[in-house]
Parts: sequence; C-alpha cells; structure tokens
Amino acid sequence: MDQILSNFVPYSDPYFIISWTREGMADLEIRSEVLWSGTLAMTYPTEQVATQPTRVICDTSFTIKGWLFKADADPVGRIFKIDSNFYAVSGTPTLQNIEYLTDPTSTESFVLSAIPRIPYANRWITPITLPGTVELYGDMYTHTTSVYLSGNNCMFGPLSTTVIISPFLLSPSLSAGYPSLSGVIPVVSYSVQSDNKMIVNYPAPSAIGFFDVIVINDAGYTKLSVDSYNINLSTQYPYISGIQVT
Repeated sequence: MDQILSNFVPYSDPYFIISWTREGMADLEIRSEVLWSGTLAMTYPTEQVATQPTRVICDTSFTIKGWLFKADADPVGRIFKIDSNFYAVSGTPTLQNIEYLTDPTSTESFVLSAIPRIPYANRWITPITLPGTVELYGDMYTHTTSVYLSGNNCMFGPLSTTVIISPFLLSPSLSAGYPSLSGVIPVVSYSVQSDNKMIVNYPAPSAIGFFDVIVINDAGYTKLSVDSYNINLSTQYPYISGIQVT
C-alpha cells in the first residue's frame, strides 16, 4: 500500500465533479466540485493472529461543494380557480384518436374555487334591538380576511360610505365579477372554526328589515343571500333574502 500511495497520490491528485440537473430544467447542467482533503491516515496492524487476516487501512476525506438557490419567481401569480373536465372514453386515448373516443354525453366537469361559500346558515330571523350570532356553514373560510354586514338604512346605524377596494381590483377578470363594495359595515367580531364553519357576531339592529352577510378573502367574496340560492330546489331557504329583523 505504501508503494501504491507514494506513486499514485503525488502524480494524480483526485479530482471529482458531480453533474446534476434541477427538476424541470433538464437542459441546464449544474456541477458540484468534490475536494480531497489531501491527507491520509494510515493504520497498521500491531498484532497478528492466524485466524484474522492482516489488514492495512488508509482513511481520507472529501468535501462536496453545494449550491443555494433563491426562491423561484412566480410568473403566474396565485391560482384561485381550477376547472377540470372528465371524459368517458371507449378505448385507450392517443393524441390522434381522442376526439373519436370521447363521448360528449358522459362528460363531467368539476370546478375548484378558493372563493368562500355560504350555502347554509343556522339563523334566518332575529329580534330587533338584540345582538346575536349566526353560524355559517360552507367552504373556504380558513383564509377569510374580513366580514361585512349590509342592511337597510339605519339598521346598524350609519352605513359606511367608504368604498371597499377589492384586493383583486388590478385584475380585470376578477374585479368585473367582484366589484368594490359600499354601504356596508365591518363585523368587529367573527370566529373561523374550520374551513367549513364560521361564527359571526352582529350588533343589535335598530330597524326591521333584512341584512346580508358578506365574507371576503383574497380570491373574492360571497353574500349569504346570493350563495344560499339553490337551482335544484323548488323551495328556497328562508335566508335567501338575508337575515330578517322582526
């Protein structure tokens, strides 16, 4: 071993390069250099027995250089809605025959939206001059940014005259579907129990009529009176007009 090391190490200093690629960037080669410490630790056997082979050990070490990358930029922004279409086919689809195998009568569509939904509420009537709570049951409540009430004039005192600028106002497609709000008051106290349940505390109304509940997040907003409408029901829920004050 001494002869091998004395003839090999001085004339062929080990030089290693690891070549790898990043996921999604197969055409970009990244090289990591492996550095040899240049030291050798020799261990010679001090005792020899007939039942154990004699072994000379040489230890050394290497350092592998790594890389740190900045976070990848997000060129498309956050995704608030995903549309998926599912097609039943009569065979194995390929790029050439997919349109012949698709049966349009058995196509299903699925939409995943980040906009909060309020299809159900546990209250549709409340007495005048008494504060109360309403439990909202739906979806996408975890990322709620604010809750507002909208009612007829003087129900909760003077309504806010400040227009609420939507967080998605800069997007033409989103701002058209969810324009800025006015004539509403913010809910001071609400509690998100889960992604599917929220408790809203409303102040004592001072006039009879109806008031609506509006839940907002970064993807848009929804109203109790609008989202509770069900096209599959012949008789709608009583809070289709909002919560009635009597």
